[in-house]
Amino acid sequence: KDGFDPRMIPFQVGGKIKEPVIELKMTKEGTDPSFAVPYGNDQAKALLDQNKIAEARAIYTKLLATYPTYARLHLALSQCLDMEGKFAESAAELQLYVTANPADMRIRTFLGTEYIKAQKYAEAWQAYSALDLAQITDPLDLNEPGFMLLRSSKSDEAYKYFNLTVTRFPQEAAAYYYRGVASRHMAGTVDKTKTEEIR
Repeated sequence: KDGFDPRMIPFQVGGKIKEPVIELKMTKEGTDPSFAVPYGNDQAKALLDQNKIAEARAIYTKLLATYPTYARLHLALSQCLDMEGKFAESAAELQLYVTANPADMRIRTFLGTEYIKAQKYAEAWQAYSALDLAQITDPLDLNEPGFMLLRSSKSDEAYKYFNLTVTRFPQEAAAYYYRGVASRHMAGTVDKTKTEEIR
C-alpha cells in the first residue's frame, strides 16, 4: 500500500482454524527497509545481469530517496554509476558512504581509486592520505592506484602511492621497483636527492 513499507509477515494455515490467519503490520514508508531494500536489490541485480544499468540505478536511486540513512545503498548506486562511466558521481556516492562509515578502510581505498578514474587526483590523494595504514593488510590496495596512474602517464602522482606502499610494507619489492619506474619517468620533477635506491 502506498505510504507504507512492505514487510514479510508470518501466517498460519491449518489446525482448528479453517481459514488462513494473516497478521498485518504497517509501518510508515521510509522507516523499515528490512523487506524493501533486499527486494529492490534483487530486482536491480537481475537488471544488471541483463546489462540494464540505468534501470538498476533507478531502483537504487528510488530506494535511497525512501531510505536515506541506509548507507550501503550508496555503494550499490556507486557501482552502477561506475559501470556507466560516471566516475565523479560514483565517487560522490562513495564519499557519502565513507562519511557515514569512516572506519571502513576498504571502501576508502575504493573512493580513492574512483577519484583517480574521475581524474580528481588531489581528492584521490587526500582519500589515501587519510587511511589508517595499520588496517591495510594487502599491498595491492596501495599499489593499485599507482598502477592506474602509471598507465595514464601520471608518474608524479604514481610515485606518491608507491612510496606510501613502501611506508606500510617495507618488504614489498614491487613497490620499490615501480616507485623507481615512476621516478625515472618524472623527468626531473622530483628532487632526486630524496629518491631512495630501488631494492
